[in-house]
Formats: sequence, structure tokens, C-alpha cells
Amino acid sequence: MSSAAETVQTDLRPARLRGFGQSPAFLVWLIVATLLILFWLAGASPNGDFDDLMKFQKIRWFLQTGTWFDQSVAGVLQPEPFLSHWPRILDLPYAVVAWVVEPMIGLDGGLEVAAFTVPVLLLLPSLSQHPSG
Repeated sequence: MSSAAETVQTDLRPARLRGFGQSPAFLVWLIVATLLILFWLAGASPNGDFDDLMKFQKIRWFLQTGTWFDQSVAGVLQPEPFLSHWPRILDLPYAVVAWVVEPMIGLDGGLEVAAFTVPVLLLLPSLSQHPSG
């Protein structure tokens, strides 16, 4: 017969993170992240539509020039400059990731890493709010 002191388990994680690994939302996130990794390794990109390509051109231009308030996007062939409608704050996580890894793999590689990691990482805070966690 075991005493009550022996059966008490100490879980030092915050209450909102207990059971996080067993959460259905976390398992779905893990499956989606694994599939994205496999697609990325196979050469397929989930960010290939016009909207995503324009967003990354805007981030590339921002990283090259450093102009925060200039919303024009270079490289768009039209009579007047193309002014982006996306707020710069939404580009910031992508720009930070690309800027951090740029010295190691270059700007294009940094943008590719950012295009993959940022959406997956932005999903994590929502998992901590999941009621089953």
C-alpha cells in the first residue's frame, strides 16, 4: 500500500500548459507542421500565390532599404509605383526571422525560412488557450 505522499506528482509547469502535449489542438499542430516540413523538403511551397509573392517582395524591399514608411513595392511593372495595402506591422515577424537567418543563408533563403516558420509559430499561442489543454 502506497502512502499519499508517494502518489503525489509534482508538475512544475504553469496550469495553462499542463496537459499541453496531450491536447488535440497540439496534435493537429504537430501533424500540420510535419506535413509542411515534408512539403517544404520536397520543394513545394504553401506560399506561392500572387498575394504571398507580393507580400514577400514587399518584405524583401523593406529589408534591402530599411524604409519603414515607404509602402511602395519595387519590381512591379506598371506606370505608377505600386503601393501596398498591407500594414507593415504584419510583415514584422517575417522580416525579423529573415533578418536573423540572412547572414547564414542569404536574403532569399531567409525569406523562405520565414515563410515556413512564422505561420507555424503564430499558431502556437492559440494552442495555449485551447480548453482541453
